[in-house]
Amino acid sequence: SLPPDESMPSISIWRPNGMKIFISDLLYPGEPDNLLETMASLKGMSVILAPTLQEEAELPAGNARLKNCESGHLRRQLITPSRRYARAYASHFELWISACLRRQTVLARVPCKGTLTEALSGEALRQGAVELS
Repeated sequence: SLPPDESMPSISIWRPNGMKIFISDLLYPGEPDNLLETMASLKGMSVILAPTLQEEAELPAGNARLKNCESGHLRRQLITPSRRYARAYASHFELWISACLRRQTVLARVPCKGTLTEALSGEALRQGAVELS
């Protein structure tokens, strides 16, 4: 079990019995249980929409400048894609999927490319996170 990280969101403004929608790439180093426990304890419907890019799962080799969007900190990183990274990336999302199932939270990965309607008409629609009319 990983300790919580300062970048892991801690949200206390949701109302009981309401629909809670959380939009995040879910790329936090900690485990999802704290966030999901808070969402689930308030009853109602909990939905997580996770914007995703295929490029995140398949990093290109080379030098990159990475920016932490919360702190603004820039870091240079030499990227050497590996099977280990691909496995860690996949298992990270398997962890989120499993935790969401336990907490009866709908999780849908939403592609960042295309129109919003196109993005939501895939997994988000199949998972029941959205209804399109």
